[in-house]
Amino acid sequence: MSRSRHPLNVILVGMPGSGKTTVGVNLSRRIHKRFVDTDRLLVAHFGVPIAEVFATQGEAVFRDAESALCEKLLTYRHSVISTGGGIILRPINRTLLRACGKVVYLAPTIEMLWRRLRNDRQRPLLKTENPRATLEQLFKDRDPIYRDTAHLVVPIDDQTPLEVAELIQRRLFAL
Repeated sequence: MSRSRHPLNVILVGMPGSGKTTVGVNLSRRIHKRFVDTDRLLVAHFGVPIAEVFATQGEAVFRDAESALCEKLLTYRHSVISTGGGIILRPINRTLLRACGKVVYLAPTIEMLWRRLRNDRQRPLLKTENPRATLEQLFKDRDPIYRDTAHLVVPIDDQTPLEVAELIQRRLFAL
């Protein structure tokens, strides 16, 4: 597939641990688009890991930088863009992402997320006394926002990242 045939961007949104980065890499290879990870861009911007930004500067500073990056994404073409799990929290970000391309929500089950994240000590929002309860609350709060933002909702559970990428390709590009 040539880049000129499908110039739109594909923006992957979803909960932390839903596989946005891995699926994004697979999808970008399948549809011959560059891969962009907003979390990596933000780490480069701050010069430290996201968890350190949360700890030293606060979530608001991080979310401000995330919003500025959403504006910059409007200039991107021919890209598969993996986003951070909280990027959809601000209404302006949701509007910008939808204007940037086709938004795809990788919709997990809470059980799948817990299997993937239960031993992860790097995610700032899960550094709580009861990470399972925190994850469930985040899911409850965010799932409706992801669904409202997305052009396409892709349920995921036990599929491989490649299978998810193939499904997205088929559903977006009718191949």
